[in-house]
Amino acid sequence: MFFKKPKFELEVFFLNQKKTLVFYKSTNLLKLLIKHKIPINYSCDGNATCGTCKVEVLSSLDKLKPRNSLEKELANDREFKSNERLACQIQAHDRLKIKIQND
Repeated sequence: MFFKKPKFELEVFFLNQKKTLVFYKSTNLLKLLIKHKIPINYSCDGNATCGTCKVEVLSSLDKLKPRNSLEKELANDREFKSNERLACQIQAHDRLKIKIQND
């Protein structure tokens, strides 16, 4: 008997496009975006020090873990809205919807 892996989907809005990404286990959002060749700015390799991988969370904000101390400090310094998060600091989960604004 074969077991099916659970399939998760994530909707990403970027550059006036919408793309659905499929993944099979919880994973870091930035790594998932890079793997699927979604254009997103980043320069600190996921260390929450540059702030360039900021995304707008459009759904399921309550399913995300709260900001850790690094992300909280950066978000306060840059006056992030409550639904703006760093892709490098959150886990992708099923039915998450995000928007990338590459300024």
